Amino acid sequence: MAKKYKCAIKGTKGDLARKWCVSSSTLTRWVKDIPEMERQVEQKGRGAKKTVLRKPDPLGRIKDGLAKFYETNKNRTKHFKIPITARVLSVKAATLRDELLDMHKNNIVNLTDEEVEKMKNFQASESWAKKVAKDRGWKSKALHGEAGGVDYEAAAPQILLIRRTIHGNIDGRTYRRENVYNMDETG
Repeated sequence: MAKKYKCAIKGTKGDLARKWCVSSSTLTRWVKDIPEMERQVEQKGRGAKKTVLRKPDPLGRIKDGLAKFYETNKNRTKHFKIPITARVLSVKAATLRDELLDMHKNNIVNLTDEEVEKMKNFQASESWAKKVAKDRGWKSKALHGEAGGVDYEAAAPQILLIRRTIHGNIDGRTYRRENVYNMDETG
């Protein structure tokens, strides 16, 4: 029976232990004890999944919104991706908080009293954003040189205007693809 389990395991023991949030020694013990665990499940009814009741996270909607933002950005083409930093995540979290509170005020979204209270007191700090990113396994790459000094929040509206102009329908101008050039600092 142990061979069946070994075939189902992909990756190293360490990878699997990290995936299931257990230590490598615990995983080793489980693999060694598979026949005993099966016996206990069959004879004593042990091993049935237990429902763990967790209190809902009052900031869960903000975290879910950040996850959607992260995934959307991840799926963008190279030139449209935004470098995800703790600062970007904290600004986005504050924006999501404000949007959720406005929608609650206008009866578009129903928030619990606890969610409203937590969101009103929520600071959206960079340290909070780093913790969320770490908990979700998000990575960021440090930019060096001129790219590292760009204020993306300030540049975003102008970048959108330029892209809309290039791709058409701003002031009636449309540029054909062969007339659009990629310019760098030597440009």
